[in-house]
Amino acid sequence: MKNILKLSFLAGLFLVFSCTDPCEDVVCENGGTCDEGTCLCAEGYEGDNCETESRAKYLGDFLGERTCLDGEVDNLFIGFREGSEILELSLVNPSDNQVLSTLTLDDNIASSEVFVTEIQGDTILSQIVLTFTSIDEVVFETRITEQGEEFVDCNAVLLRQ
Repeated sequence: MKNILKLSFLAGLFLVFSCTDPCEDVVCENGGTCDEGTCLCAEGYEGDNCETESRAKYLGDFLGERTCLDGEVDNLFIGFREGSEILELSLVNPSDNQVLSTLTLDDNIASSEVFVTEIQGDTILSQIVLTFTSIDEVVFETRITEQGEEFVDCNAVLLRQ
């Protein structure tokens, strides 16, 4: 009889401890969901509890020297601010915060829409593409496609100010 009581007691303990929900005390923010005690974040959020906007680490002002194929070299001073959507960054002139372009963020790459220009019967496509190599450095490129050939017209390595 004692053995049956011991076994019943151990089986009860096993059931109590094996049935605890690993998500019971986990709060996932911003639309995140808990899976086996870990938050799975909605697009555009990160952190243990999905508490941080992914784009937040890229906000700020950056400066560097831009070089273009035509030989032009100048200083490029740009800023990144929050866009209207969670996966958007506004590319701005830091001196007056005038929005120059809206960029879509995909992991560490931010890109503008593709601009179409007609010049003397030729269709030219251009796009700004920025690659964040770290939170303090971004590679800026103006990509051009002309007559089916893509090339980088201007580029720069910009550092956080």
